[in-house]
Amino acid sequence: MVSPTRPILLIIYHSPLFPAHWSLYIHSARSRETGTRIHVTGDLLTGFTHEFVRHYNLRAETRSYSLLALGSVPSSIVEGEKDEEHSGEAGRGSNQQETIDQSPRNALERVAMRIEAPGKSLRGVACSEGRERRVEVKNCQTWLKDLVQELVGEGMLGETALEVVDGAPKH
Repeated sequence: MVSPTRPILLIIYHSPLFPAHWSLYIHSARSRETGTRIHVTGDLLTGFTHEFVRHYNLRAETRSYSLLALGSVPSSIVEGEKDEEHSGEAGRGSNQQETIDQSPRNALERVAMRIEAPGKSLRGVACSEGRERRVEVKNCQTWLKDLVQELVGEGMLGETALEVVDGAPKH
């Protein structure tokens, strides 16, 4: 039986030297071990792009990480019509090959695509011309905060999700 709600989790991949990488994680209907990871990937020098990692196996992850619950949403918000993971043809979700794409398949992913991925935040030495301007550094953490803010605004997540994100480890 498919649960009427699905938890939305924040994955924090810890780093002692750099800011932690943040992603959203929604487990599949069949397994809490596999699901979809939603994030932006890239760096401050070249910019970031959206990524949906499907059939992501959380148990196979070798990096140090933490999970924080942001709230639950109705399953209909995170299940898409094209998502083989939820159809009868897919078999067990944990046996599926991981795939990466940029095509939203459900309501939550469409909201994620509305939040612009951060562009270049750092200037190289060759770009330093004349007077220095203060640059606002944006990364996966700032993008995810914006996404959670939008999900709260859309009524998909409760206000407590903002508090969780604000208090999440940065490294």
